[in-house]
Amino acid sequence: MTEPTTALTNLLPADAARAVRRGYFMRLAGVIVIALSLLLVVHALLLLPSYIYLKREVADRTQHLAQLDQALAQDSDKQAAQRLTAIRDNAAYLETLSAIPTSSGAVRLVLSVPHAGVTLSGFSYGPTPDGKQQSMRVTGTAATRDALRNYDLALSSVPWASSVDLPISAYASESNISFSLTIEGSFQTP
Repeated sequence: MTEPTTALTNLLPADAARAVRRGYFMRLAGVIVIALSLLLVVHALLLLPSYIYLKREVADRTQHLAQLDQALAQDSDKQAAQRLTAIRDNAAYLETLSAIPTSSGAVRLVLSVPHAGVTLSGFSYGPTPDGKQQSMRVTGTAATRDALRNYDLALSSVPWASSVDLPISAYASESNISFSLTIEGSFQTP
């Protein structure tokens, strides 16, 4: 008995078989290209809403950033104006300070007044409560009542002192008199 042959016999010539095979692969490549094109189109369609959403987000954020920049510019203008006002106020204050006599100048003026028989030991200097004049509290010891009285009269006669306040109780002792007097005035020589 003969066995059945499973081998197929190709009746086409080799050139025609190659052409059939080539046609098959061309059709297969065409189907693959069309399938990939369809896949790409579907993918692009599905990404379109995300693209539109992101485009809107970028526009919104850009607008918000522009608003923040504008607000920041206004705030920085306000801060610059406030700083300028503060600098002007400080300059005006410093200018008024230049007109106020210094404590060392005031002490120098008080020490320039003749004080024979009087030893000065303490000086306290500052503005008067109303702020219009300066005040100095001078403490010390006088050898006699006459020396203290002469010092009080000398201070009262200087042009930069508007008032000299020496309590009457300072004259209670006859010698080695501890005293404290208050001088108010401009403490500026004319």
